[in-house]
Amino acid sequence: MPKPTPKKSRKAGTSKASAEKKKALFIEAMLSNNGNKRQAALAAGYKGSMADKMGQVLSKDVEVISKLDEAQAKIMHKYRLGAEDVFRSLAQELRFNPKGLYNAEGGLRDITDLADDVAMVLTGVDFEQTGGRDAPVFIRKVKWAQKYGAREQLMKHLGMFKEDNNQRTLLVVKDLTGRG
Repeated sequence: MPKPTPKKSRKAGTSKASAEKKKALFIEAMLSNNGNKRQAALAAGYKGSMADKMGQVLSKDVEVISKLDEAQAKIMHKYRLGAEDVFRSLAQELRFNPKGLYNAEGGLRDITDLADDVAMVLTGVDFEQTGGRDAPVFIRKVKWAQKYGAREQLMKHLGMFKEDNNQRTLLVVKDLTGRG
């Protein structure tokens, strides 16, 4: 009588179906967390240092890259977003002039009277009433996007930091060698 073949035991969560599920969760998390690999791996079910490792591994997986690109393209198409929209938004932030918030008398314009490019830059409008019933005081606070954030994003996209970093490296090397 032949001996029965022992069954191979597997750890829970290591099947092909489990791996595919984790990939799908990783992709979803990457789309929702602005591309943070570690956070996406944690959301997919990886723990501790394994999340760091798998975040790197999955972000280089051809299938994951393809599905991420496809999902991003669908989102951009659905909401009609493209590079032109991003550049327009950055340009509005960079060129924003707070004078557009005020009328000729120096008072704050009604929000419905703001030019579209001025309104698009606003990040918050707060209204507060203080004082008594007979002498109310109205306080309006208007918040808008900060230019330095838009400037930095645009500079990164245009590769301006890379050039700046290369120049610094050359200066440090020249200083260390005594040549220059």
